[in-house]
Parts: sequence; C-alpha cells; structure tokens
Amino acid sequence: MSKKIASEKRLEKSIERIEKVFNWVANDGFAVADKKKKKGVDPTTREDYEQKTMHFMKKYYEIYKEPDITKIDIENGNKLMKELYGKNAYSIQHQVHAIHFFQEAAVKSQVFKESVSLIDKKEMLGYCRENKLVRKAEDSTTLKATHEQIDRVVEELHKSKSPFKEQAIQVLEMGRHFGTRISGALAMTGKDITVRSEEASLHIFEKGKHHRWVDIDQETAVRYAESLKDSLDDNQGRYLIKPLRYTTGDHRGQIMDNRTSGQRLAHVIEEAAERAGVNTDEKSFSAHSCRGTFTQDRINHYANKSLDHLVHTDLRKKIEKNNDLQKELAEQGFKITDIESKMATLVHRINHVNATTRRTTEDREANHKELCLFLASLDTGHYRTDVIRFYGKYLG
Repeated sequence: MSKKIASEKRLEKSIERIEKVFNWVANDGFAVADKKKKKGVDPTTREDYEQKTMHFMKKYYEIYKEPDITKIDIENGNKLMKELYGKNAYSIQHQVHAIHFFQEAAVKSQVFKESVSLIDKKEMLGYCRENKLVRKAEDSTTLKATHEQIDRVVEELHKSKSPFKEQAIQVLEMGRHFGTRISGALAMTGKDITVRSEEASLHIFEKGKHHRWVDIDQETAVRYAESLKDSLDDNQGRYLIKPLRYTTGDHRGQIMDNRTSGQRLAHVIEEAAERAGVNTDEKSFSAHSCRGTFTQDRINHYANKSLDHLVHTDLRKKIEKNNDLQKELAEQGFKITDIESKMATLVHRINHVNATTRRTTEDREANHKELCLFLASLDTGHYRTDVIRFYGKYLG
C-alpha cells in the first residue's frame, strides 16, 4: 500500500471519528453553554459545526500532510485558521466556535480517550480582538428587503412552475408579517394564532428550540394572521403551510422532513429573487430577508411611541404576559426566556463594560432608541440589542 493511500485511509478514520462525536452530540443533547444543556444545540447548528470541523480537518491534511486528528499541531491549527478565515469577522468567529464545540464534545463523547486540540480558542479570539475582526452590520450579505422587493419576489413565485411555490409564498408572507424563519413558519399550526379584533398573538417555535410569543397590531399583519387561521376551518391543529412531498424518485409522494423542506423552499425563493432582479452585487435576497423587513417594521412601530408609553405600556405588558407564561409552562415542565432578567441585563450593559468596570458616570435606564431596539429584539427572538443592527435601524 502506497504512503498516499495509507494517509488517505487515516484521514477517512479522522473524519469518521468527527462524525461519531457529532452523532453522540445529537443523541446526548450535549451543549457547551450551561443554559442550553437541558435541550442541546439546535440540529442546524450541530450539522453546521460538524461540516466546519470536517472541512478544517481536510484542509489541515492538504496543507500539513497530517491525516491523524489526534496529532494536529495546535500552532499550525491556529495558523491555518488565520489563513483560511482571517479576513472575515463572521467566518473566523463562527469557525472558532465550531472547532471549540467539537473539542469540548470529543472527550465527553469518549470517542477519544484524551483531549483533542485543533486550535487554541483563547488565542484565536484574542487575534480577532487585536485585528478588530468584529462583525459589522454592513458586512452581512443578506439583503434587508423592502416590502416592494418582497412583492416582486412573490410575483415571480406566482409565475413559477415549482410545485412548492405556494408554500414558498407563505414563507415570505409569514416572514414579513410575523418575523418567522423558514423552520418557524413550517412548524406553525392554527392553534399558534389567536386573533382578538385589532390584535393577533402568535406562538413561534424555531431556532435553538426557543418558544416566543409575538403580539402584532398592524392591520395588514393581523388580517393575514386571521386569513391563515380561517383557511383551516375547524381543523386548527393542522400546519398553516401544507407539508412538502417528494415529486420524483423512490420517495415520491412521501412527506419531506422539515430540514429538507426548508432547503427546497430556500432554493425556490432564491431562484425567484434572481429572476425578480432584487439582488445587488453585495447583497442577496433570501427567506431571511423578510425577517429584516419585519424587524424594521417593529422598530418603526415602537419609535412612533413616547418613551413613557414604551416603559409603562409596551414593556410592562410584555413582562406581565411573560411572567404568566413562565408560571403556566413551568407546571408543564417547560422553561422560557425571562424578559425581566433580559431587561436587567440590558440596563447593566448600558452602565457597565463588565461586572466591575463602569461605562457611565451615573446609572441610567434605557433611552428611547435602546428600548425600541430591545422591544423589537423580543419580537424577533434575540432578546438583546446587539444582534438587531443586522436586521434594522433606529431612524429616530
């Protein structure tokens, strides 16, 4: 057996061991963060981390000719990480977290007898800070769509010959009116919508296995929610979006799982966006673009109200509803995000760089802009203001 073939077989074994670790993660519900350990990481995140770890291993072999994952030199690992991803803040930070997750899971899974070190997370994050590799909103390649751009994509979908065009249209409409991701839209049933004259309450379950409740009072969104609910008649337990079925092959006629359905719909939407001509040289339209539309609408919605109204009406209402839900769901064994504690965290971050270092000379509460962004973040399911800048802007 030639040395090359022998090395390739050892590389295959390394890839197989990576796969075994992530299979264990899926079955065990492992998570690095304590707050996620009861439910594990989201399947999409897990699969993404697995692919990133495998890609890194293959690149390491290609450059350094070492096929055994247990023999990776950590300095070379750090060097390779910088060479491959060092020009993009999002890529390098995401890759660092993926590899760190694998390293933590590797030993716990008992696939490896000893610790496996591909990179030094502390050194890599220090490198990011030193080189100011911080994610910026303008670096995002996802188009923040206007309603007019969404309408153009929907128009193209109506003309499409895709068997999934109706579901794709629903994904876009639910995204812009409710702020759902594809997975959240696919999971919603009639029971997740409650309409009360001029307001609709939505229960959304999606990324990270998070439950969130969104109250909307914009007339077009409320009427759309009402139409979806009415379309199910007396069978409110049905999904709002008709399940996708395979149209060809051995599985023809069978229902696709949510992951495959999401991939098909994303592809159909992106093709329609290309035909609609809404993409730019730097930004591309996707189903996620509609979350940006929803977020901007919510920010504008709150920005039109006074600070006093936001504090004593909107925020108070959300906290009271959240407290009631926490008590109700605790009896069923469920735990949801505590909005009051998230608000306390926001105020702490306004006044402190960290637990011991002050940011302000005197403590202050959130101002109008900060509160508008925070309330919008509750509606999107982020529960923090730093991520919102990727979705919308406070226009004052």
